[in-house]
Amino acid sequence: MKTLKYTALLTAFVLVSAGLARAQSNADCLACHASPETCGQKTVSNDAFQASVHKKLSCTDCHGDIKELPHPDKLQKVSCTACHEDQSKAFQQSIHFQKFAEGDKDVPVCQNCHGSHEIKGTEDYESNTFRTKSAELCKKCHTDSKLIERHPEMPHAEIFKAYDNSIHGKSVQKGISYSATCTDCHGHHLILPHKDPKSTINHTNIPATCGNCHKGIYDIYAKSVHGIDAARGNPDVPVCTDCHGEHTIAIHNDPEKGTTKLNTVKKCSACHGKKEIIEKYNLPGNRVETFLDSFHGTGTEYGNESAATCADCHGFHNILPSSQPQSSVNPKNLPETCGKCHKNAGQGFAQGKVHQDAGGKLIVRKFYIWFTSILAALFLIHITMDIVRRKKKTNENKT
Repeated sequence: MKTLKYTALLTAFVLVSAGLARAQSNADCLACHASPETCGQKTVSNDAFQASVHKKLSCTDCHGDIKELPHPDKLQKVSCTACHEDQSKAFQQSIHFQKFAEGDKDVPVCQNCHGSHEIKGTEDYESNTFRTKSAELCKKCHTDSKLIERHPEMPHAEIFKAYDNSIHGKSVQKGISYSATCTDCHGHHLILPHKDPKSTINHTNIPATCGNCHKGIYDIYAKSVHGIDAARGNPDVPVCTDCHGEHTIAIHNDPEKGTTKLNTVKKCSACHGKKEIIEKYNLPGNRVETFLDSFHGTGTEYGNESAATCADCHGFHNILPSSQPQSSVNPKNLPETCGKCHKNAGQGFAQGKVHQDAGGKLIVRKFYIWFTSILAALFLIHITMDIVRRKKKTNENKT
């Protein structure tokens, strides 16, 4: 029993002594580093350090090559890897580290984003990496004119202007912390170019990236004809950014950039009216033209927002081939689909022709053009002859 007591006392003494030694060690460092006159730019604020997430560490936990004081002028660079192994492994695969390994001194490393002695947790509002400050942190490099001049290939200020005016950017400016910011889409430590298959912004991965926030919509899209092909790596299939934009994402009812009813036709036509896409995937080639010639299409061209557009019939994120029973344009579902606008729509709607190419349309159009042209010419001749006759009569009266 006595042995146990002595062991406990000895352990407590060692722990207290170690704590005092650590505090003394930091105090020894601060004897110089707390003074700007002594250390200049290497000054350390003890108050800032004590408010940081590393306040329980000693100076030598990071500056491990310091064995005695005064220490040599040149010390090894601090490595965060010993404690932050997972983050370090991710960073070493990133585009930033690739440039760093090539000797690019402009590339940001740990302390450029997180700070040095004053690091706070990402959930702390005062942290450099707090969600609503993330975009501002990225801007420091990506809007620096000198950096952009040295690295013209890097994303630059125009992208941030677009983001600031987007629904995400405006929400962040209001302090809405769950709004998407740079790191939500591009990643934190493992930032990769969009052409890299592992990149979160690679075309194939974009739906899942957006799905981190918009999970319900992603689950619907993933089962659609577009979502299934996108998951297979088809580069021509529209993903979120093809319809909604990238950094310019606007609220859906924005008349210029949003996915309003009238804008929907333009967005769908970008693919379904493109000859290369139609031929490559053997798609029906007249879908856009026949819609625009229809009653619905004419209404949209004149700005009638009550007229049906592509999404009203085919859906937005849940687009399926008409052959599938769940499709909104499956013949069995057409009465319900059409019934959203046309109350009491019956089976007759399902029997009607959709995207019908009007026969003889070209002949009628040519006849109309020639007929109106000839009529206008005859009208001009008639007016000219009438003017000549009146002038001649006036001259005769004078004589």
